[in-house]
Amino acid sequence: WVDDPDTRVRVAHTAREDLRGVVRVARAFVRGEGKVDLGPFHRAPISDDMGRQFVSFAAVGTVSTAVSLLIFLILQREIHPLWANVGALLGTSLANAWANRRFTFGHRSRVDRGRHYLGAALMLATALIVSSSLLALVLWRDGGLVAQCLALAASSVVTAIGRFALLRSWVFRDPPAQVSGDTVVTRS
Repeated sequence: WVDDPDTRVRVAHTAREDLRGVVRVARAFVRGEGKVDLGPFHRAPISDDMGRQFVSFAAVGTVSTAVSLLIFLILQREIHPLWANVGALLGTSLANAWANRRFTFGHRSRVDRGRHYLGAALMLATALIVSSSLLALVLWRDGGLVAQCLALAASSVVTAIGRFALLRSWVFRDPPAQVSGDTVVTRS
């Protein structure tokens, strides 16, 4: 490299354009449209990507649990902790179901969307029963706010284990449909 004091490169403009390109590529990958041609380094598709699904599920669950606990902390000042728990879980369940459907299991089309959300709703009912039961036990033992939050976090972990297994084996057992233009192609 040789320094050219008479350069015509506009560094700020070039950097801005490069950042815009990075944002465009990131958006494409978030929407599931990003493709990378790895040439000879391309590997065969994985028949079962449980590891990736588990990591994605854990990330979605961690964010959902944190938001749910925050909503619980806000609501429990005004209403009974059991109702605050119900409100917090209901407040985060749709976003959680959407994120797991899209990012964890790769379902982006409208195919089977109703069945997927129905399965998530059934699992929400289970989470409500488990978390409310554990929270009621903590309240019965005169547990403070920290104990209540720990109980809710623990119930979230316990129900998540079962939920992940049920989502994989029951709700999202079929591979995602591929949307091409106006047609939907289902894979089996």
